[in-house]
Amino acid sequence: MIRLKDILFEQSQGNADPFGLRNLLNPDTGASGYDALDKLLKKRNKRDRRDKDKDRDDNKSDLLVNVLFIGDEETDAQFSYANQLLTSSRIKGDIVADKYLSTKKLKKLIGNSNKNEYDVISILDSGNDPTKISSKQSILNLIDMFKKAKKYNATVIVISSSEKDEQVHDWIKSQSITDHVIDIDEFSNNTSLLKTGFFNKQVHDVISRKWIQLIFGSKTADIDKDITDKTIINLGDSGETVVKIQKRLIDLGYDIDDESIGTFDLDTEAAVKDFQEDNSIEPYGVVDEETTRLLFSDDAISNIQDDEDDDDDMKTSGRPEPFIHYAEIIIDKFEGGYFNPDMPQGSDPVYARSGETMMGIDRLRSSYETDTAEGQQFWEIIDANSGWAEESEGEDKWTYNYRGGELEKQLTQLVGKIMQPQHQKNFDKYLSKQAKEIVNSDYNLTFHFVRATWNGSGWFQYFARKINEAIVNDITSAEELMSVAMDSRINTTYTNDANSKELIRRSGEKLQKELKPYD
Repeated sequence: MIRLKDILFEQSQGNADPFGLRNLLNPDTGASGYDALDKLLKKRNKRDRRDKDKDRDDNKSDLLVNVLFIGDEETDAQFSYANQLLTSSRIKGDIVADKYLSTKKLKKLIGNSNKNEYDVISILDSGNDPTKISSKQSILNLIDMFKKAKKYNATVIVISSSEKDEQVHDWIKSQSITDHVIDIDEFSNNTSLLKTGFFNKQVHDVISRKWIQLIFGSKTADIDKDITDKTIINLGDSGETVVKIQKRLIDLGYDIDDESIGTFDLDTEAAVKDFQEDNSIEPYGVVDEETTRLLFSDDAISNIQDDEDDDDDMKTSGRPEPFIHYAEIIIDKFEGGYFNPDMPQGSDPVYARSGETMMGIDRLRSSYETDTAEGQQFWEIIDANSGWAEESEGEDKWTYNYRGGELEKQLTQLVGKIMQPQHQKNFDKYLSKQAKEIVNSDYNLTFHFVRATWNGSGWFQYFARKINEAIVNDITSAEELMSVAMDSRINTTYTNDANSKELIRRSGEKLQKELKPYD
């Protein structure tokens, strides 16, 4: 391992020692006080994830990379590069994040426990230290942290930007302790920072792509082999072989963005997993010999929907519509427009405990504004135009249920983008496999669960449990399951709170009016 004094000497040859670090550091800093990681990891359900990973075939285990992602709350945001990467079948691991994370806290996150479990330690830090310590002290903390990470024999990646502390960023780029540096400055600008100080989803998309190239790029050998050769094509690969795979998947009806052509990225991996599931292959997301043979055969099952394949004996309310279709109805018929507690009287008293809301998005009781780029943009638009915020002082104040006038379409589209990932998360987490298949085949059941996303994750789980229980009891008709769903709304036993029960009951009655008949 490279000793710190050697690193400092090497750095001092290339430039002056602006912070006087060389004589201040003790390279033999002890290991005490580094137990925070172990405590934080216990709060996460990592053991469940690892147990699940053990069920994979032995011949796939060498494809897995175990990663510890460290950072502030941005690292744990829904759209973050870390959460994007953890959707891959080749990457598993944990996110350890702390709000208002200082470099001192960051240093403590690298502990002595679990030291041999991670192949990669990935750190998002730019010296944005809320404790207002000097740049010099931030660097001292980062050096100590990087040293600890390297002791675990893991590949260390640090992701940095000059937006928060230019001196710290310059040091991060010049240091040689870590293995890789992703410099956000190379592909973003000031417009990438939102008012919360978070980078937007587009920046995190680029980070995830560069991260994949760093970790998997060097492992891709001879990727331009003929497609019939025995080989494995997977995340991080690029070239003509990948193009052939992608074009074949597109021909079979699987969704791959044009920008992905030529690079095996997360979207391509998702398409491969969908193809494997449809064709009864273990969905690992890698194109091995078995997948290749079936993918390019006449026996490959297409993902192109054919209405003639419907079972004539099964009553159906029709195929589900895209998510935004339901979102527009929910906004129009259920949630309405703008409200905040300071507005003049006129709202239903049952909503009295709500905070500032718009189209069913409650600013007080949700974290969409801090967790998603769309949520931040949504409330920025409202603040700039509603007349109730400092940014729009002097403008005519929006009245109860106002939907934004010319801004309504834009706000509606943002609400759809905010709620769809939350819906999918709840859908994947709470419904059984058979329930998912039935719901995904029926307009009304899909509507019920999209509406449940606005009701909240607790209600979604309750409604899902009722459907799962009904299926266990051999109730599998979509029409009968919809009756179970409506009963769980009209006669709910989830809560004893009178206001909550009344809201859900009304929601059920409104939903009944919007459902399609079963044919």
